[in-house]
Amino acid sequence: MSTPSWCNEPRLKKPSTKDVGWAPKLSLRERDRRWNELRKKMVLHNLEALVLYGSDAGYGRGLANFRYVTHIADAHGGWAVFTAGGECSVYAAPLHVSLPWSKYLSLQDWVTDFHPNEGVKVVAEALKAKKLGRARIGLVASGATGVSSDTMPHQTYMQLKAQLPDVEFVDATPLLAEMRIRKSEEDIAFLHEAGAIARKKIDAMIRAVRVGNTEADVFAEMVASDIKNGGEPMNFLLLATGNLYDDDPGYKFLLHGHTQPASPTMRKLMDGDLAICEFHSSYGGYMAGVEFSMFLGTPPQELRDIHAACMESVQAAVETMRPGVRMREVWQAIRKPVEDRGFDYVELGFHGHGLVSPEYPLSVYRESDGGIMSGAPIAEFPMEENMVICLNIDVHNPNWRKDVGLMYGDMLHITRDGAKKMVNMPMEFICNEAK
Repeated sequence: MSTPSWCNEPRLKKPSTKDVGWAPKLSLRERDRRWNELRKKMVLHNLEALVLYGSDAGYGRGLANFRYVTHIADAHGGWAVFTAGGECSVYAAPLHVSLPWSKYLSLQDWVTDFHPNEGVKVVAEALKAKKLGRARIGLVASGATGVSSDTMPHQTYMQLKAQLPDVEFVDATPLLAEMRIRKSEEDIAFLHEAGAIARKKIDAMIRAVRVGNTEADVFAEMVASDIKNGGEPMNFLLLATGNLYDDDPGYKFLLHGHTQPASPTMRKLMDGDLAICEFHSSYGGYMAGVEFSMFLGTPPQELRDIHAACMESVQAAVETMRPGVRMREVWQAIRKPVEDRGFDYVELGFHGHGLVSPEYPLSVYRESDGGIMSGAPIAEFPMEENMVICLNIDVHNPNWRKDVGLMYGDMLHITRDGAKKMVNMPMEFICNEAK
């Protein structure tokens, strides 16, 4: 990176990597654990280097693997070159926001070889300078989930190939996905912090769902809660509100929350409103997943019955999830309380959580639906200790109404003794008094 002459003035001090507690920071011990494990996998797969590509796709999902290796995440995306024997080089953030030097040099001490992101050409030149112009190199994108694919665009890949025609590129994304299945002690600690922030976000929602407030008011209070409590300002918040007694079918979207810009709106809340949502709270990139619902006024018994079924599903998950239990057994246990009542669901299952959501394991649709979201490919796989799982419980009673349901979900840490809640959402049916 070229540096303007004024940056060499004595009054300008290089940034310190001292941990002053201002931002989430993982230890060098955690870096070494990850890097040693990754290098071992590279040897086994005959890879001389990895090129990691990060993007802002999918509410931060596109940065997951990049961030896991570098402890750096810039919304503009970036590149990292990780060699089997040397250090990691990072290319992230545009030049104009990296002067006199990048803030990321202060926020972490994993990587010191840091450069602005100036595109594919600079990355190719770095590989040539490291004598990797004829190497076998693994490409690492974000890693496919049920709702997004690997995030290295085809045109970007072709540019990289053109710059390095003698390199053998192979997909190494699964290596990182495998490493992230079981969480380390520091992973778990960051996820607990995210869970605590998520719980405060629920409290913010409960305070904001009042007659006369708008959907936008509720949304704003929830997002502000994340930021005020040390979370990242990501806006994965699927929020929907509507009135049970309004006959207008044009605003009945109460089976699942909605993405932006469909949510939020300037609609004012009123007596008889239901508010449902799904959201993430992020601490240092680690996402706590939550689903939550509440009512404004006095709810009908039918809605209370759906809530009871949801809570029984939550409890069934907590009681069933433990190391060695097969994935099929878990989703069958979660769905039994709902199916026994003759209720139906949009999603009813679970998926992994960490630096991306959803990640392995993933089962939220019916097995008969097929595909990765159904869980069919992992039916006989066992739960493992130190997995972190988010519940997706989106239930309705079609014999009552086919346009109204409730959403609930907590995040669970799978320990040797069973599942432990990490958010502790309220289990009672929250109903604010209408004025």
